[in-house]
Amino acid sequence: RRVLFRSLRDLALHNERPAILLELALVIGTTGRTAEAAQITQRAVALDPSNMDALEQQVSILADTGNKDALTQLAVSLARSAPGSPAALYSEARLRYLLGEFAAAATLARQLSTMLPDKPWVFELLGGASASAGAVDSARQAFEAALRLSPRDVTALINLALLELRTG
Repeated sequence: RRVLFRSLRDLALHNERPAILLELALVIGTTGRTAEAAQITQRAVALDPSNMDALEQQVSILADTGNKDALTQLAVSLARSAPGSPAALYSEARLRYLLGEFAAAATLARQLSTMLPDKPWVFELLGGASASAGAVDSARQAFEAALRLSPRDVTALINLALLELRTG
């Protein structure tokens, strides 16, 4: 199994298609090798700087690993190169969340939800930021919206359940 994984990784790493690199980064990221996943995602972004999926994945990896400095650099870069774009809003929202500025993160996530109303992860971010900011009703509505879009979304289910437990 390891040999097969290495062969697939080597094949994908020599590929110049961002979509394949992003899939590889997802697989590698699930194994806990986030630094390697971040490098692969960064390569996908370098190959196609306008690829929103690649930018969103790069933001997610940086935020999930708590890399405030790199996320700050990316947020500033996106705000300059693509102001008001979904990737710019997402990077800023994740940065604000990481910095503990939950109300600001919720405001940005709410803006993002009007731009990307079909993405469950947007509503999960909105729900998490709202809950952390103490806006329970907004958080509940956001998690429920995520579940309408993706009824089996484990993250939304767990977050909604935790919210309900905390609020009695």
